[in-house]
Amino acid sequence: MNNVSITGWLTKPPELNRYDSGSLKAKFSLKVYRNYQKSGEQKQVSFILCEAWGKIAENLCNHKADGKGELGITGELIQDRWEKDGQKHSKVYINATRIDYLRDGDNKPQGDNPQARPPAPEPVENHPHGVPDYDEIPF
Repeated sequence: MNNVSITGWLTKPPELNRYDSGSLKAKFSLKVYRNYQKSGEQKQVSFILCEAWGKIAENLCNHKADGKGELGITGELIQDRWEKDGQKHSKVYINATRIDYLRDGDNKPQGDNPQARPPAPEPVENHPHGVPDYDEIPF
């Protein structure tokens, strides 16, 4: 199983790449804190590289173009390896499959800023199968 969930703060605006195939990829990094004990409580900061594809990437760049805010990321951990000029290199990052917008740049809960929220899901009434008849569900 390869499943990662973290919460962190954007460090700068996400970079959106558009490929000839029509694919979209956003690259971004999150500042993540870790508490530890060593002669009193201290915080250690890590900067986690992330990327997202498709609609997730597009929504992120549309709603967080300022590069500010706290995000919850769920995805998979990926390691790229390559060799250049005889040196071996490696990079570990999160491929985000879900992004939750938690707080905006001034530390307010995301719900306080309706423009920054991703678009709402389509209402059930507009779903091709219509509104379910709950009396017909066998459980």
